[in-house]
Amino acid sequence: MSRLTKSGVTGINLSQCGLVFLATPHTGSALADWSNLTVAAAGIAAGVRPELVSYLQSFNPASVWDQSDFLQLTPRPPFRCFAEGRKKLIKGTYHHIVTQASASLDPKTPAVMLLDQDHSEVCKFKTEFGPYFSVISALNEVFSEITDKLEVEQGQDRRLTVVKGIAGIGKTELLMRFAAKYKHRRNIFFLKAHNSKRLEDALANICHSIGFDMIENPNVNRERWRETDPSEKLEIFVDWLGKDFNKDSLLILDDAEIFGSSSIQAALKYPAWHIVMSTRDSNLEEFDRESEDVRLAPLAAKDTVSLLQTLVNRLAEDDLKLFHQQDLQCLARAIHGHPLAAHNAIPFLLKHLGSYINPIEEFVRILDNGTRERRRVFFKFVAKGRTNRSLWDAFDGSLQLLNQEGDSENAVKFLQLLPYLRTDDDCIDFFLKTSKQDLLSQANISTHVALLRSDDLVVSTWLEILQDVSIFVSSGLRSFFTSSINAKERSMSFHMSVTV
Repeated sequence: MSRLTKSGVTGINLSQCGLVFLATPHTGSALADWSNLTVAAAGIAAGVRPELVSYLQSFNPASVWDQSDFLQLTPRPPFRCFAEGRKKLIKGTYHHIVTQASASLDPKTPAVMLLDQDHSEVCKFKTEFGPYFSVISALNEVFSEITDKLEVEQGQDRRLTVVKGIAGIGKTELLMRFAAKYKHRRNIFFLKAHNSKRLEDALANICHSIGFDMIENPNVNRERWRETDPSEKLEIFVDWLGKDFNKDSLLILDDAEIFGSSSIQAALKYPAWHIVMSTRDSNLEEFDRESEDVRLAPLAAKDTVSLLQTLVNRLAEDDLKLFHQQDLQCLARAIHGHPLAAHNAIPFLLKHLGSYINPIEEFVRILDNGTRERRRVFFKFVAKGRTNRSLWDAFDGSLQLLNQEGDSENAVKFLQLLPYLRTDDDCIDFFLKTSKQDLLSQANISTHVALLRSDDLVVSTWLEILQDVSIFVSSGLRSFFTSSINAKERSMSFHMSVTV
């Protein structure tokens, strides 16, 4: 890195870098002192470059200057160093491959010894405790140091960040991580709609927690605070949020749509400098604030497989035998990149389908061709101690919000039709714009299919209602006919409309 500006390497910015060294020999390793014959043989047989071997040699003079140059970098990337805490058996004798002195980059901060980890296991961990936790904590610390430097300072404009996505996509988890990151450096007021149905009740709880500290000269006005009417306390809190000393404070509204649209609009008029909210409402926009949308899309196929593999890797050895890599790809396709479905699927397979030779194959069969009773078992399954929430609850929450919308009856029926419609190209656009009176004139036609007779502009109003509660639509698209209606929501509506 000290030679970065003179090299041809691009795409690396010192201000955006951080390093965690695991038993890295900064001053070389005595066990890397190969003879010239060994180096030559390794170069021919395995393509080992002699210059790399020389860098690893013990007490390499160049390493002294490299360390000095690195420590004088401006800006200097944050870093942490770890050393192997257990010796490794080599030819009948135990050795430290990389000593603590060599692993330490800054003499003022010696490398932390990873107990019970020798050189070959310095990045392999059997549990999530001990050495693993130390390394993960270091990674988080380095990441926080980097992001703190890149953080945009609050200007004079009131800001709003809106996290949008379908039910169970991970909005609450994102806000919780966001709050945890800044909890030691900012005032954070987290309002969760599931805990308080009314915005005023959620604010009242915060007012009670802060108390008279919001009033000037609190020691003098303590008695006044006790006698203050609850509604006036809310006004004091809202006014206090707008003070200059609260510029870095965050007012977070989770699942804001549950508070109701009128409460959301009221909250946006608060003088709070930065409001962050999560919502299923894809249509929420046009604010009198500097605003930014964060749309959480479903996981890509490879990311879904990676998440499932991570969950499987945490299982006991006997349970691991039930899952294979190729089966995880089938499971990923079945759950359509939905994080909540992924987190619930693995414990569900163990608890309900563990006696099958191939639990994933049976699970996919249930979703595709199983009875409504069997599908319902999965949809209502709760992974206790993990998600503590079922897909049924998530989907039912959207339906409850949908039923609260005006003129939503046809929108609900249209939601149940979506799984049968192809929305990934222009064919649905052509179909809905075509006159269908003659095509769908049978007297015994179902009420659901009769909706397809409707004018395309009427259908667009139904979809707009659906977007208010959970349907994910890609940003920047003008017409719903070319929008990316989330496959998971469509699949859920299909399975559950058949199941209910």
